[in-house]
Amino acid sequence: MKNFFMMLLAITLITGSAFAQHGHSSAGKEGHGSSSLGKSIFKGESKGVKVEGWLNDIESAMKAMMKDSGMKIDKSKMDPNLTHHISFMISTDDKAGKIKDAKLKISYKEGSKEYTLMSMQGHYGSDISLKEKGSYKATLIVNTEKSGTIQFNFNIKNQ
Repeated sequence: MKNFFMMLLAITLITGSAFAQHGHSSAGKEGHGSSSLGKSIFKGESKGVKVEGWLNDIESAMKAMMKDSGMKIDKSKMDPNLTHHISFMISTDDKAGKIKDAKLKISYKEGSKEYTLMSMQGHYGSDISLKEKGSYKATLIVNTEKSGTIQFNFNIKNQ
């Protein structure tokens, strides 16, 4: 379990560093198909909330992290169902107020799962399970002080 949290912290540091390289808010910038954050999967804006999302394969991120840092990770202690890290840069204006919390609901075929997104060094993220190849329906739910609950619907393709 300790190794899992170390890996999560390392991925958070990697994605946090990448966000710093792109500036405080990448929302609204074009041309970010793929980066150290992973693959760009969503951009949206509603009621004073701007969102940009990325998907990163955990296996690939761990390999890159171990190569760059020399750190070794014992994968046997990790949850094998968690396959990707999803990150969202969420910014709000005065109309929306501060973010209270954020959640992600992912549906595939007959099932669905909801993930609480943690605030991680300037972005919100979670490790998620996309074990099956195909298209997943996703709903990002952002709860703000003034605008209330805002939903963004999009698809995630796992290839």
